[in-house]
Amino acid sequence: MKILLSAYACEPNTGSEPNVGWNWALGLSDLGHNVTVITRKNNESKIKRFLSNKKKKKIKFLYYDLPSWLQYLKKKNSFFLYIYYYLWQYLSFKNYKHIAYKHDLVHHITFGTYRFPSFFSKINRPLIFGPVGGAETTPINIIKTLSLTQQLREYLRYISNFILVNFNFQLISCVKNSYLVISRTEETKKVIQRLTKNYIPVISEIGINRSFKKKISNSKNTNYLFVGRHIYWKGGSLVIQSFNEALKKNKNIRLNFVGDGPQKKEWMSLVKKFKIQKFVKFHPWQKLANMKNFYKKNDVFIFPSFHDSGAGVVNEALSYSLPVICLDLGAPGAKVDYKCGFLIKSKKLTLTIDFLIKQISNKILILSQNKSLLKELSNGAYIKSKSFTWKKIIKMAYKNV
Repeated sequence: MKILLSAYACEPNTGSEPNVGWNWALGLSDLGHNVTVITRKNNESKIKRFLSNKKKKKIKFLYYDLPSWLQYLKKKNSFFLYIYYYLWQYLSFKNYKHIAYKHDLVHHITFGTYRFPSFFSKINRPLIFGPVGGAETTPINIIKTLSLTQQLREYLRYISNFILVNFNFQLISCVKNSYLVISRTEETKKVIQRLTKNYIPVISEIGINRSFKKKISNSKNTNYLFVGRHIYWKGGSLVIQSFNEALKKNKNIRLNFVGDGPQKKEWMSLVKKFKIQKFVKFHPWQKLANMKNFYKKNDVFIFPSFHDSGAGVVNEALSYSLPVICLDLGAPGAKVDYKCGFLIKSKKLTLTIDFLIKQISNKILILSQNKSLLKELSNGAYIKSKSFTWKKIIKMAYKNV
């Protein structure tokens, strides 16, 4: 098919959303489709540099950007970023909608959020919208344990979801006019299903290129790894409290944090408060090559995020044969099962934060004391990761087309 891919974020050799846009473009091309990508002009130099050193693919790129003063504002804070992105979507649509009629379908891939629907739903061409997320919310029982500012943000998220589904007519129109809507998570699927009776598959938006089978070492220490932005809803505080409880029963465990963010000082202070500094280390963001070593040197990935719609780090951890401990929420809850890790139940209103800490702590201890189970789940993680290759997730999405 001739596919027009709308990918605001699209860059080679990066992570997060740019990685999504880039790999969907390459993946669709590898499946034999004729792909044209609309992306930011800011991405042009990196894309051309990459393609000049690689085998030519059947991909054409169209570039568009807003004036430089708007780009300057975009970098100031997230509010201007969202304004910029909304304007970019609308104006790139106006600029290239005549091109869309020359294609069999249009696919909106990045940003992958249902909060900013595609304007290409306005034209007479089949539209694939997604995979999208964004409707995931933190359970009330967890919200009650947060600071007042954090609680306000979480309750505003609930209100925002209600308003979007009921009063965002651009979203309503986009969903109803889309040929196919793909969701990243069950939570977003349930919200979007209020607007359509059409089938909505749940498919990861991010894939992996290869998997590595890990050999479980005989070391007396079991190493746990957290990778991600250090922001409250990623659950770092929950990790530290759970780890502290586990340390009371087993000193042969270690915890590594990789990343940065506004909660880093708070999390480091919590480690100091518990006097467990020699068991917990904080590391800055790592380059891709070095990040591989972190996955290889650790045994278990721990990521109790409250409402993650992407969680590409979970895919990466599984691909390095790391079992995952997470909550049954968002994207991690959709990717992890009993064969490759532990899903902690967290949705019931009666469940307390102390219960969650106890459950996570218990799983940490189990995997540190039972090497045969660790080996079994490690193998399960390796097998599970095979279902997250770029080729498989893209083929899964397009089997409904």
